[in-house]
Amino acid sequence: MVDITLKHFISLQDIHSKFGLEGYHIADLSIGNDDNIYILFSDSSHKAESCFYKAVVLTLDWQTGQLVYDSLLDFGKLDRGMDFVQPINNDYLLVKSRARFYNKYTYDNNAFILDEMGKLKSEMYFGDGIEQCIVDGNNRIITSYFDEGVFGNYGWINPIGKSGLIAWSLKGEKIWGNKEHDIVDCYAINIDSLDRLWYYYYTKFNLVETNYREETEYEPEVEYASGFLLNRKMTSVIFLNGIKKGHNNGCFKVTLKGNKISKTEECRLIDVGGREIEFYDFGLRKYKGVFLDRNKQLYSTEID
Repeated sequence: MVDITLKHFISLQDIHSKFGLEGYHIADLSIGNDDNIYILFSDSSHKAESCFYKAVVLTLDWQTGQLVYDSLLDFGKLDRGMDFVQPINNDYLLVKSRARFYNKYTYDNNAFILDEMGKLKSEMYFGDGIEQCIVDGNNRIITSYFDEGVFGNYGWINPIGKSGLIAWSLKGEKIWGNKEHDIVDCYAINIDSLDRLWYYYYTKFNLVETNYREETEYEPEVEYASGFLLNRKMTSVIFLNGIKKGHNNGCFKVTLKGNKISKTEECRLIDVGGREIEFYDFGLRKYKGVFLDRNKQLYSTEID
């Protein structure tokens, strides 16, 4: 059993109290390409077509796990259903997972770039059924899709997300898409220290690394994982919430050697006192992870 130590740095209750976020709930927990943690909150106290969105930005000393600075972004009133937030240059990308398509000329945009004051600068359509969204260090916007995004919903036969994985420009232009794999559901994506894209997909539950020209594919034999962390040297992968035959359901450390898997070990997430942490939300980027446990405490880690 491999132990991965998480460092506690703040409670969600403290964040709510400091920034007056009572009545708001978390819509997204992520790490940006600036290494800051972004927590997107929405006010869903009514059933209107729109609600208010705010984001708390947390700057950490990742080595010590200490909180250095925190701030609040107020995006104002937006469409209900924003699911992802990422910094992009000096602005912010907000994306809705679901987007209705009416015909090839009419659809609801679901990607919005706003400035820090909440002013809308541009909007785009990234298709329905977005599973995850990340912006890399080159400002490529990468979206992965679940089955309704791949096969189509609302009567669309040939959806944008049919490849299961797409990279977009800042203008919403498709600059790359999966052509090699039969993706029914792209469960998880991440990028490494060289801004190469890694993705984990169903039906094979294989892990793929690509520089957008060439690919390397691994067979980790871990199924249904909801996310993965790469270590700093890109020689191992931590799969979260996975299933492996002959093991308990949970987390697994997979060691890479060349283009093959050399070892798979069960692992657990613990605090500095050795107590195992049960988390229900997380944000991952490269070798950094932020986790929210069931007691609403936030932890961080770096995987060397």
